[in-house]
Amino acid sequence: MLDQFDQYGYLGIFLALLASGLGFPIPEELPVITAGVMVGHEDTILRWYIMLPVVIAGVVLGDGLL
Repeated sequence: MLDQFDQYGYLGIFLALLASGLGFPIPEELPVITAGVMVGHEDTILRWYIMLPVVIAGVVLGDGLL
């Protein structure tokens, strides 16, 4: 199941955070928690030290675009 997230994990989280910052009806916390779950699984190649700046950049840019 996590095979698809390995391909689009970083970009998907970043775009979800941008969308929530621009008014898409999801809370910003949902992609952040999803990112944590994705990097916490053993079956994934996603790394927390790459995901953390992606999440921070997505939140800051999403809030800044308002």
